[in-house]
Amino acid sequence: MAYSPCIVALLLALTPALGTLGADPAPPKAKPITEVEAPDGARKLFPYIRIHTQERWLEFDGFVPIDVNDPDAPHVYLEQVACGRESAEIPAGKEHESLVATSAKGSHIHAGLMLLGHEPGAPVRWSTAEDGSIISHPPTGPIVGIELRWKDKDGQHHVHSPQEWIRHVETGEPFADGNWVFSGSLFVTFRNTEVYDADRSGTLIGLASFGTEVLSWMKPIHHESGIEQPVWIARNEIVPEFRTPVTVRIVLLDEAADETAESSTGAADPDQSRNPD
Repeated sequence: MAYSPCIVALLLALTPALGTLGADPAPPKAKPITEVEAPDGARKLFPYIRIHTQERWLEFDGFVPIDVNDPDAPHVYLEQVACGRESAEIPAGKEHESLVATSAKGSHIHAGLMLLGHEPGAPVRWSTAEDGSIISHPPTGPIVGIELRWKDKDGQHHVHSPQEWIRHVETGEPFADGNWVFSGSLFVTFRNTEVYDADRSGTLIGLASFGTEVLSWMKPIHHESGIEQPVWIARNEIVPEFRTPVTVRIVLLDEAADETAESSTGAADPDQSRNPD
């Protein structure tokens, strides 16, 4: 399968950065994110991002941006597993509704996953039926495993799945069974410039389905509360303290989401394009 012109352009643009890594894209006044050294067999690819080609994983550095011990906000409703850190590039950040925030760029994560051998699928899409009902068109792409890796104050290492950090606000049940897929974000025109949408929006690993995230939850959850009531919150007794460093590891699996999966009321449009232009 041939890469789209935009994907080829992305890889060509990012390849020089492998030898000349850039600086922290976060605002100068923001506290820097702890950058972990590459473990044996892995190598630094971009700022805050490492890959291990033999074990087929990519990981990036971040931190917990929410305070689950705030008595004034006992329920932290979630839209993202991981988001881009609020910056000049991402003025409307989602840190207050994400489990992890990072200065790693979505386009760098996308390129790294492609370098590991997987092509992206397509992000979730929403459309409206004649009767006014909302139709979800699920994302496609290779299925990935996600690990949240962190160390507590006693130096003990922990590895959790995102599902373990999320619960239903009413029932207390853990987040639904399922997987994330490497859907890839889109290229869009923003302020007369073509940009990778996840870099602009900061949507990296989705929970709610915006259609801009690099990794998408395979069962669409509408991002507008007027259409689908939010029910997923942070699991306070499990999520580490505010600003705890977290490494997010994305492990490539030899599975793919069903590209013929039907939406909630009908099949996805087979002519869907990854490029809005």
